[in-house]
Amino acid sequence: AIATFGRLHWSALAAQLNVMSLRNDYRRVADMLLMQVGTAYDQAVQAEENVTIAQANVGLKEAHLSDTRKMLAAGTVARFDLIRNQSDVNLARQQLISAQNEYDKAVAGLLTLMGVDPATPVVLAEAVPPPPPPTDKTAARQVAQQRRPELQTLNYSWQAAQANAHYYKSTLNPQVSLQANYIDENITGFTTPNQFTGTLALQVPILDGGQARAQANGAMEQAEQLRQQYEATRRSILQDVETGWDDLQSAWQRLALAEQNVRDTEQLAHIAEVRYRGGISTNLERLDAENNLDQVRSAAVSARYDYLQAQVRWMRATGQDYPSEVVDSLIMPNREQDMPLPKGMRPRDADHVVETHPPANPPAPVPPPVPPSVVSPP
Repeated sequence: AIATFGRLHWSALAAQLNVMSLRNDYRRVADMLLMQVGTAYDQAVQAEENVTIAQANVGLKEAHLSDTRKMLAAGTVARFDLIRNQSDVNLARQQLISAQNEYDKAVAGLLTLMGVDPATPVVLAEAVPPPPPPTDKTAARQVAQQRRPELQTLNYSWQAAQANAHYYKSTLNPQVSLQANYIDENITGFTTPNQFTGTLALQVPILDGGQARAQANGAMEQAEQLRQQYEATRRSILQDVETGWDDLQSAWQRLALAEQNVRDTEQLAHIAEVRYRGGISTNLERLDAENNLDQVRSAAVSARYDYLQAQVRWMRATGQDYPSEVVDSLIMPNREQDMPLPKGMRPRDADHVVETHPPANPPAPVPPPVPPSVVSPP
């Protein structure tokens, strides 16, 4: 082909844009999977910490029961104290069984999402103090609009539809082509062997019954629908950012209050223990203080991992990269950065279709990600 008058250009451009759209759709699925794994990991670590709290509570209650039995034998406490301690031990053991069951289910769910046999023994990485939330919501809004793959998928699909409209219009354009043949010998033998033939052809479509115009109009209608979906998705993404920002800030404040409550309750439990040892208060007061401390510690664990899960949702809302990458580098070398057209390709000036592009956003700094991590199975 010497000159296709737009056919080859617009067809190749639409194909390139469709590839980029599919890449971002693949990125969207990968981001969703990573968010699910991060959330499942946080839940598994939360369940593990609850098991640790329950084990410590059982040990403490069993120690109290042993001391009470000795004191009852010495006649220094009433039998009521023994019955109350025995009841607390049974309750603590039930809580430990429930906590262990929740941990087993959380780990099995995590391994299933990772594609690993749920029966595989694993060791979860030690929990680290959660970082504070971001402070610049405006930058996060800009980053989300640039990096969310759902938006990029619609952006490239929308441009591909416009390229298809150009292509359908160009099918009525003429086409110039050159054909060359080399003949070594023929069957009859009446002509000279080793012939070279060349043909220069000009094809001029005259009438197609309006098919090209109908296809172009259909492509432009599809482009308009995609543009409207783009705007609706952009508003939805901004809503995700607003919701994620509020959840993150609220969870951070609740976490600070829960940790302060643990410190205060630990002091109360210590005072209750000292008062009981000094004969000032009863065993009932001491046990109530310890049970309250156990509940407060569990609430603090829940608050901590509510915050971590809010961070995972925030990473997805703002389109941030995760520390683990499941996307093949040959398929998706890097995250698309709102590139309007493939590199090195420009729309032709001839037969230009009037277009309305989505609003461009200036680059913005990316907040640091929060890594959910799992130590490899031994």
